[in-house]
Amino acid sequence: MHPAAAPQVLWWKHIDSEYAAEVAAQADVFGGEDGAKRQADFKLRVIEHNLQVIAGYYSRITLPRLAQMLDLTADEVRPLGRLVPLCAPGF
Repeated sequence: MHPAAAPQVLWWKHIDSEYAAEVAAQADVFGGEDGAKRQADFKLRVIEHNLQVIAGYYSRITLPRLAQMLDLTADEVRPLGRLVPLCAPGF
């Protein structure tokens, strides 16, 4: 089963290391002038998946706990506040 199909939080460090070779092999997608943006978009999609999973378990969560679960710093989580209603309604 594909990891994103399971209702579990995907740790970015593990996804990044596990799929690094596959991402590097996709130079036509993740290379060139748009490559860095696409890699950032990929990370954002993993974070969105994680927000959906977390919303299924929590009705309220503190920012430090959310940051810990997303494997991000609190400063990295604050700008994601705009995503929460989009990918986790009712969160």
